[in-house]
Amino acid sequence: MAPGEHHAVDVEQLVSSMETILSSATFSIGPDSCIFSTPDILLRHNKKAYIPTAFSIGPLHHRQDYLKRTENIKLKYLQNLVSRTGVALKDLIGTVARIEADWHGRKD
Repeated sequence: MAPGEHHAVDVEQLVSSMETILSSATFSIGPDSCIFSTPDILLRHNKKAYIPTAFSIGPLHHRQDYLKRTENIKLKYLQNLVSRTGVALKDLIGTVARIEADWHGRKD
C-alpha cells in the first residue's frame, strides 16, 4: 500500500471468512509451539534478520510464496488466541480495525 493510501476493511466479510477457515482447518503442531522475538543483537548487527524465513507476521512479507506453507500454523495460533481470550473473533478484528484507523489518522 502506498503512503497515504487507505483501504476499507469489510469486518463482517473478514470475520465470516476467518471463521470458515478456522472451523475447517486441521492443524498438526504441538501445543508447546511458539514464536520468539528476534534478539536485539541480530537486529543491530544483521539487517537480514528482519527478513522472515519461515513466518510472516504483518503485511510486509505476507504474500511471499516461500512463506505460504506456514499459514496453517498461524491459523492455529489465531484459533488458540480466540479460544483463550473468550472474545469473539469479530470483536478482535473490530478492535484491530479501530486501532489501524486511529494510527492512520495520526500519520496523515
